[in-house]
Amino acid sequence: MKGELKRAIDGIKVFNLRGFNITLPYKEKVIEYVDCVDNISKKIGAVNTIVNKNGKIYGFNTDGIGAIISIEKSSRKIETTDKVVIMGAGGCSRAICSKVYSRTKNLVIVNRNMDEAHKVKKQLERWGGKGVRCLELNKDNLKKELISANFITSTSRIHNTFVL
Repeated sequence: MKGELKRAIDGIKVFNLRGFNITLPYKEKVIEYVDCVDNISKKIGAVNTIVNKNGKIYGFNTDGIGAIISIEKSSRKIETTDKVVIMGAGGCSRAICSKVYSRTKNLVIVNRNMDEAHKVKKQLERWGGKGVRCLELNKDNLKKELISANFITSTSRIHNTFVL
């Protein structure tokens, strides 16, 4: 797998591809194979967009800003008083959390794996985020949190089904 990912990045150069999208499960692993990573990608530890400029490979992450633009175009601007529930705790979640937290401090991360959720919380705290809550993904927590949420985003690659 490791060698294959490097070969794929080398193939971008060989075929002189201008851009490339990275998705699960490679967003975090691909960082070591790009020549230059932007500050956002460094901060969250994940790349979802690769650009080839004259044979030099640049890594970017557009998950956070893309989610914010999508949410605010289809709904409304996220206000400081809004409650945002984010399901999932991977690279995409970190990117979205970093952007959401700049708009509201009322952020809840719901995830099956609490260790991963707390990693996102700790990362946000290192960036100055306080008050982020982490909850285990289960029917009771979803029912309690979703009923009072202004925005809900799922970044989880495996979706559970709950009857609320």
